[in-house]
Amino acid sequence: LKLSRLAWSSVWVAAAGCMADKGESGLVAALPEAGSSGPSHVVRQRKIEIPDCVLGAEDLDAQRHVPGPDDPPGTQMGMEFTMPEAAPGDLLVVPVKDGDKVKVEVPEGISAGDIVCMSQRPDGSWRIIKQMLRFSFLLPECSPGDQLQLMAPDGRSLGFTVPEGMEPGQLVMLKRTPERSWAFDQVCVLPDIDEAALPPRSSSGPYMGILDVLESRRWLEKLPLEEDGTLQVNVPFCGRLPEYAALGRFLAKSCESFPAISGANVLGTEVSDEYLFDWAIAEKWLTKNHPCIRLQTCVRDLAEEPLPKAGLTLGVHPEVTKGGCWFQIVGSVLKSSAAGLCVFGTFYEAEMQTLLNMIEIFKSKDAVVESFENPFYKTNPAAAAPAMRYIVLVAAPEVCPESLPPGASS
Repeated sequence: LKLSRLAWSSVWVAAAGCMADKGESGLVAALPEAGSSGPSHVVRQRKIEIPDCVLGAEDLDAQRHVPGPDDPPGTQMGMEFTMPEAAPGDLLVVPVKDGDKVKVEVPEGISAGDIVCMSQRPDGSWRIIKQMLRFSFLLPECSPGDQLQLMAPDGRSLGFTVPEGMEPGQLVMLKRTPERSWAFDQVCVLPDIDEAALPPRSSSGPYMGILDVLESRRWLEKLPLEEDGTLQVNVPFCGRLPEYAALGRFLAKSCESFPAISGANVLGTEVSDEYLFDWAIAEKWLTKNHPCIRLQTCVRDLAEEPLPKAGLTLGVHPEVTKGGCWFQIVGSVLKSSAAGLCVFGTFYEAEMQTLLNMIEIFKSKDAVVESFENPFYKTNPAAAAPAMRYIVLVAAPEVCPESLPPGASS
């Protein structure tokens, strides 16, 4: 990555339709006063870096593996250790069996003191992944004493006995012990959120602009489905998944419009576990209001771990102009949706152009690519950081609508 080619300026953005003031931490709460009918949504601001550089094939590290759903399983070394003092990009020399040593690069997001695991990729190269020290699940309909079977982030199967006092719909948190086993940590009572408490449709305008494009052009009509008729929907780099209600309504309506679609499995992924509570609220709301839509969320480094094959993928605001592992992430996302439709939304034109360059590198040979401005901005002014201003579609030719507008290319 040619760092000298990268430069950004910054702006602060907040969720549309909510009151907010800039704070040093970037976290702003617009909460109602007691007895008032004021705003009722928590608003989180974040600093957005504005790119003024477009990356291309010359910035790609072609030696790095791009994970895909058809990859054979890698060889698990079962080697776990505490990360020493090292910076991302450094090479660690790690002793393995029979006195051999291997070199492995320290990835982004790992710091000294983190518990990590080293494993071998399908191509024979080595990787380091940060071990998760906690995970959570939404308690299903059950009774005290029932035995639940869970899958831990490290792949182990766990048995969880429901204790007295827990109720369905609560968030159960488990933590990893120093002995590498899993133990109960805490239970969280989630708020009940009904339709009236959600932001109105108009406040999620740019995202609705994307969904309106999919609906008006009947993009879901030909998407590949699972054997039982469910549509697999991947939502990579989902953050808090703030669009869960809009997405749930859209998919539920699609199930009514297209009888072949019996339901949808939505998989949201993010590289950190800081959004467990937000994800649980989204899952609880969807389970209550749209039971045909099943939400699963997990921590996954898409530069190293593939997504499952999906008929529809929605990737909002990929940070592609940062380069580096984002080449592998975009390539992996495209592999998982090669037989369906992949939709991206970007803030800026430089991001869109960088994304198009990455797509040209990794797309299937006959894939159809289309890019255009979000129709939401035809009737609404663009802010300094215009959310999802540019839309990029990448589709297998067999799922495309009967006619594509001018500008689509394959």
